[in-house]
Parts: sequence; C-alpha cells; structure tokens
Amino acid sequence: MISKLLADSVKMNSIESIKAALVKSCLACKPSIFKPYLSSNKFRSDCPDTESFYKILKYMLRVVKSNSVGELALKVETVDRQNQQVQEYCFYDAVHVYPRLTIIVKEEADSVYFDILPF
Repeated sequence: MISKLLADSVKMNSIESIKAALVKSCLACKPSIFKPYLSSNKFRSDCPDTESFYKILKYMLRVVKSNSVGELALKVETVDRQNQQVQEYCFYDAVHVYPRLTIIVKEEADSVYFDILPF
C-alpha cells in the first residue's frame, strides 16, 4: 500500500504527467481531473495560489464547454514569447477557426509553468 502511494506521488510529480493531466482535463472539460496535480512542487503559475489557478481553469472550461461545438482537439504550437520558446496548447472545437482555449506551457529545469490566456 505504501509503495503504491509513493508511486502515485512520483507520477504526479513528473512534469510529463502534469502536462498530460492538464490536456486530459481540458479535452474532457473536467477541471477536477487536474486538481490533484496542483499540489505538485513542480507546478508553477502567475496566480497568487493554486486555488486561484483552479478557479480560473474551472471557469474557462465551463465557458468553453457551453460555447463549443463537438469535441475539443489539441494543437500544440511552439512560439517565441519575450525571447523564450514556449508552447501554446490550443484547444479547438469542430467548427471555429480560432482556439476555444489557449494555455501557455513553459518547461523549466525542475518545474512546469502554466498561464491561461483570456478569450
């Protein structure tokens, strides 16, 4: 039992697993999927605390769900922002030309930074 808890803790602390959980959460429009990963020491955001980030994510996904047609699809784009290469996770629905949701993802040495862009 203890080894399973340790394995789950290590998994939730991996940068790749944090990013995968965010993608899964956004594609399903279920922010609760991502909530356990907010406690990871590798999660970073400009929000004052993790609860603020979660509230913003929850609100954005609720709006995306109500304004989208069909299922969401992810397109990852690498862009130059302030002389740094970052990834934009752009979530598109079936009919709109512009993304329904865009999240900036920047990997650092020991953490991953997220920023949710407004509509």
